[in-house]
Amino acid sequence: MTRTRKQRSRRSMAYRLKAESRRVAYGVSVGFLMFSSLVVLSLGFILYQTKNHLIRKYIHEKQVLVEEILRLNSENNRYRTRIKVELTNYTRISRIAREKLGLTGSVAPPQWFDVDREELEKYARKDDQISEQRVSPRGP
Repeated sequence: MTRTRKQRSRRSMAYRLKAESRRVAYGVSVGFLMFSSLVVLSLGFILYQTKNHLIRKYIHEKQVLVEEILRLNSENNRYRTRIKVELTNYTRISRIAREKLGLTGSVAPPQWFDVDREELEKYARKDDQISEQRVSPRGP
């Protein structure tokens, strides 16, 4: 069986067409694979950057909260000091004593006495000795 030239060219044409279509399909699949890997890498990079952004954001929020805590502690201390001053104010104490307890105030406000530190320490030691004698049991 001899083939004619036309039949050979048709077969070779079909063979070439199949080979070319395989080559094109391979090129498309390689291109799709490269595109897919590029998309995956881009998404990974975006997720990594998002994580870093969130970390920086949370650190900034933490710093703001720490500053607010310090400010509130300072304000709290000022209010406590103010309350302490108001509670120990002589005019307030004398007014409460006069109105609720029926006491009369002195003519002059209370006076402060200056005491020498060494003398104060001497009396403190003496008080400690007396309290130790009261606490410790006496022997025979």
